[in-house]
Formats: sequence, C-alpha cells, structure tokens
Amino acid sequence: MGRSPGRLLPRTGHHLGGSHNRHGGGRVTVNGTAFVGVDTVTFTDSAAATATAVFSPLSDTQLVATVPGGLAAGAGTITVHTCGGNSNAQAFTLT
Repeated sequence: MGRSPGRLLPRTGHHLGGSHNRHGGGRVTVNGTAFVGVDTVTFTDSAAATATAVFSPLSDTQLVATVPGGLAAGAGTITVHTCGGNSNAQAFTLT
C-alpha cells in the first residue's frame, strides 16, 4: 500500500518540554513536517493506552499539545494524525 500522489505524510522531529506529569495539563511543543490538516494528536502510554490531546497548530511544522490526564507513568509516544496519514511515533516520558 502506497500513499496517494500529492499527499504528504506528517513526520515528527522532536518535542520540547522534557518529562511530563501523567496527571495531565502540561503543554508540549511538537516540531516536525507536513502538519497540514491535523485531525488529532494522540499520546500512548507505557501500558499501550491511548488518549487524544487538545492541541493548537502553530504552523505547518509546529503545534502545541496539552498532555491528557490518566496515562500510565513511563515511556510513551506522541503521534500526529492528519488527512495525509499518521506521523511517526515520537518518544516522550510521563512521570
């Protein structure tokens, strides 16, 4: 399965903010490419539970997401979902 011509898949590069409290509320700046038509931003925790974040797009290469509450502590990932597809999963840590 390939992607359709003209569709750019989003790609996360890195995020700013270090580790975040698993109870939520912290803000994370996510940098990447092709953040066009972002539908959702999801956080997946160390227990493989996924939560949707409230986010604000800043540009086609940057957005700010609020860490949702109720996630398990430990290593997790952030994924950006657009009309062009899903980004790579970017690592982050919840404490």
